[in-house]
Amino acid sequence: GTAQTVISSVTFTFDVGKPTSSVTYPADNDNINSNPTITGGAFDPVPGVVDYVDIRIYRELTANHWWNQDSGAWQAGEYWNRCSSTTGDWSTWESTSTFWEYADEYKLTSRAVDNAGNIEAWSSSSTFKLDKNEPVSDVDYPLAGSYYNEINTLSGTSEDSAGPVTSNSGVKQIHLQIKKFIGSSTYY
Repeated sequence: GTAQTVISSVTFTFDVGKPTSSVTYPADNDNINSNPTITGGAFDPVPGVVDYVDIRIYRELTANHWWNQDSGAWQAGEYWNRCSSTTGDWSTWESTSTFWEYADEYKLTSRAVDNAGNIEAWSSSSTFKLDKNEPVSDVDYPLAGSYYNEINTLSGTSEDSAGPVTSNSGVKQIHLQIKKFIGSSTYY
């Protein structure tokens, strides 16, 4: 008879390319006034496939600098938190589990890992200020209750000093409203 040759084959993917990731919100140097949902994107060059994205969340305010979503608390040691893919392919991702306990300056660092175990070479970062305190302003001139026949200057002060120093985003603009009272009517 004839001899039969059994051929065995294996298919695999050889991937040495490193994936990349980025934080898209909050953007670097953003000043925001409400608790954010952190979002970003990730990419892995062909033939790679992103497996997951982690985020590291740092704050300066207390000795517990690092967020740990698994324990639900801020801790002293560095910790990477797993994000969720919003598209299935990690082209967009989010992290929603942070307890934004304080107004402060935060630094976000993301890193992607692909199916071959390649870890992003240089992690993307974004620093933003979470400022939940409203700035204050005051009119210095003209003086309330005084009478004038001419006013050449309007002046006042403003500041954003409430809350931790690193959270103060500063005063961006001041709005001034002038009213004119004639009889029982008010004009703006």
